[in-house]
Amino acid sequence: MVEVLLLPSGDSNQEVAAIESVQTEDTRINHFNAEQPLIKRYQNEIDFLQTSLDRLNREVFISASKMPDDYSAWMNRWRQRVEGVGNQYAQQEDLTHLHGQVLLAVSVDANGHVQSVTVLNSSGKAPLDEAAQHIARLAGPFDPLPLAVREEVDMLHITRTWRFTASGTRVSF
Repeated sequence: MVEVLLLPSGDSNQEVAAIESVQTEDTRINHFNAEQPLIKRYQNEIDFLQTSLDRLNREVFISASKMPDDYSAWMNRWRQRVEGVGNQYAQQEDLTHLHGQVLLAVSVDANGHVQSVTVLNSSGKAPLDEAAQHIARLAGPFDPLPLAVREEVDMLHITRTWRFTASGTRVSF
């Protein structure tokens, strides 16, 4: 900080009229030092977002309207397994009297393990929603993803409609 003396104009034997303080370079240094924790925090957030983006780039979302050819054979086996387990489960738990459909998102890692199951659109019947989620978990683990797919994908997110009918459980494509 620098102090500036303000003298009235006139002869050289003048008394000080006022003293004014002016901030100098120290302010910039203090301002810069005060910003350092903020800059570090933002850099940490940027690093976290970049890591999340890198991870998301290795995730694939499949729906009825979007299924690459590399996935079709694996998805057929997945569907058959889910339907088989679902039909058996529905009979054991006596869900045959309940009918409806549930839209689920099932996340499967490259090794075929179910990581999450989420209801995207409820049937309006809690027992059916819970049964669909349980069947998705119970049917796993599935076969590992094909080698060509595993080279590019760590997580496969499958969105499908699960139909519960009098004739059994069906997963629609």
